[in-house]
Amino acid sequence: MSKNIFLGPIWPHYRKSLIDELIKEKPETYFYGAENYLTNRPLKNNKNIKNVLKKYSFNFFKHKFFWYKNIFSKINFKRADKIVIVGFDPHMLHLIVLVLYLKFFLRKEFYWWSHANYGSQGKLGRVVRYWFYRRGKGVLSYAKEGKNRLINLGMDLNRIAVLNNCLNYEDYGWMQYNLLEDNDIKKNDDFKIILTGKLNKEKKIHLLIEAMEVLRKSNQNIFCTILGDGQEKDNLQKLVQEKKLTSFINFTGAKFGKEAHKFLLESDLYIIPGAVGLSIVHGFSFGLPILTSDNEQIHRPEIDLLERGINGDFYIDGSPNSLAAKIIEWKLKLKREGRIKYAKNCIESIKTKNYLPKGVANNILKKING
Repeated sequence: MSKNIFLGPIWPHYRKSLIDELIKEKPETYFYGAENYLTNRPLKNNKNIKNVLKKYSFNFFKHKFFWYKNIFSKINFKRADKIVIVGFDPHMLHLIVLVLYLKFFLRKEFYWWSHANYGSQGKLGRVVRYWFYRRGKGVLSYAKEGKNRLINLGMDLNRIAVLNNCLNYEDYGWMQYNLLEDNDIKKNDDFKIILTGKLNKEKKIHLLIEAMEVLRKSNQNIFCTILGDGQEKDNLQKLVQEKKLTSFINFTGAKFGKEAHKFLLESDLYIIPGAVGLSIVHGFSFGLPILTSDNEQIHRPEIDLLERGINGDFYIDGSPNSLAAKIIEWKLKLKREGRIKYAKNCIESIKTKNYLPKGVANNILKKING
């Protein structure tokens, strides 16, 4: 019996609903990834999900390279009907070998599922990435920006599909609560801002802490929740202590599913000072407008959801004063015009652009079965 194989760095928890939708269409679909990869929370292994690959890494000339040791012993590519490879990075050496194996030995077609970015290796990196993208039958891009990059590199438009992105159904706030009807869903009058996700340097969370200091000095009664974990957590907590903001900034640690809901339900505004990614979908699904950097180059494809003044806004990149001013502006805006108006805008943007598991699954299947 033929089967579909999806190969990724790892299959994380937030992909469960999308995987379920893909398996509904073809039960013989299997998802292979590493046992561990960065700080991603992996899905539990079962008949279809197999985070079983052994990851090996090494440093060479200031670059970190990866090799998945047992990729060819664990995965029978010969029996695969459709093959989808998540992402391409020349540092993932096993992918280079795999592409050559599929293309020139097995003569099998495969697809890339990728941000379709240029990478950080300069002109040479672009050439290498494009060569590997061209070896696939097509590229499944997260957003239109990736499609445009591939077209600029010379790829035929017909070989590219835009997928969008998604979370698990349980993480879409409006599906769990009557956010647009229950005006008492927020139980107190404190103005609260929230940040969720991995606590890394890309998010520039220190700027949020510095903005909170500006707000406190101007006697603004605003509270902040930082929900997540990561390599920057200790540094951020020390910064909060140094600035004497422990009564106003709360670190909850990593929370998943309904554990995170109560914090989102109590919040008014979603903040990511640096790079915005999939977490914008989480915030919007709870009806929370977002504030983020006006530096378009740092954001992931999901920034496509943000419409200035409609469901969020931009502050001047790197400026805590600008961020603080935007927080005050939106505090007044939400009080004056009502939270429900902007909650509707946030939720509608997800629905309209189809950042939902079923929509993403349909986009994948349409392309690979087309």
